[in-house]
Amino acid sequence: MSYENLKSTKMLATHCAVCARPLRDAVSVELGIGPDCRAKYGYDESVNAENRERANQLIFQVADAQVGIPAVEACRALRDLGFTKLAAKIATRLFSIRVVRVADGVLAVFTPYTENGVQAMRTIPGRRWDKEQHASLVPESNKNYLWSALKRAFPGYEMLGPDGQFISIPG
Repeated sequence: MSYENLKSTKMLATHCAVCARPLRDAVSVELGIGPDCRAKYGYDESVNAENRERANQLIFQVADAQVGIPAVEACRALRDLGFTKLAAKIATRLFSIRVVRVADGVLAVFTPYTENGVQAMRTIPGRRWDKEQHASLVPESNKNYLWSALKRAFPGYEMLGPDGQFISIPG
């Protein structure tokens, strides 16, 4: 069993709110965002103490949830507090699921990296990873398996499919 699954760890953010990589130092775990992402995406912007405290809570919420509606709502609230660059980067990760027809009968699926996502995609018959496109290729004949996997792994995500935009509602 890894430390991420221990009961006591559930009170801590274990992955960065921005890039979803594991957090490795105490400050990053407390804030929910790693040092590289803090520097690169505007966490250190000067804001009043009240907005900083609220931003810390929201970033931790994204880091804790990683996916789904709570993360989306926290991202929107960060933008409203003035953390536009940080919110935009998190939104890119949260809203970055696209399904595109790339050939006759083949769908390319672009998703953010999550362990749940990898495991769900591996359950789809005929799926294979394309290193060049950084996407899973899925036979269109197995799109029901694909939608099911996306719902399980990315509940509440906004997605763009071959027939338009949709939100993944589990069930």
